[in-house]
Amino acid sequence: MTNYQRTESLLKAISKRLSSRSDCRKVEFIVDIGVHDSTSILFDPDTYVFKDSHHRKDIDSYRIVDFILMKNMPEVIWGRDNQGYLSVDTTMFSRGIFKYELAYNGKKRRWVRL
Repeated sequence: MTNYQRTESLLKAISKRLSSRSDCRKVEFIVDIGVHDSTSILFDPDTYVFKDSHHRKDIDSYRIVDFILMKNMPEVIWGRDNQGYLSVDTTMFSRGIFKYELAYNGKKRRWVRL
């Protein structure tokens, strides 16, 4: 899998997970892959998800990026840093800042590289 394909797969998995949530409908998200921190993937605004519909306690919630990486791409994870964030091999992704923005009519969204 190439860097571009892995990045595209990560962004699609994030948008797929968040598209059905009513609290995330008109929100524009920003994903920072290796630009400000070379060993992590930052997501703004910080969004938490549960692993499934049966486990809904606070202790079962994960940051969206951590959940997607652990579930779909465990080969890029190095471990956790001091703040509890996953340390990731960002050389396996296309570096950049990506924004999940609304289209002009407000009905569709897409990922745009900034």
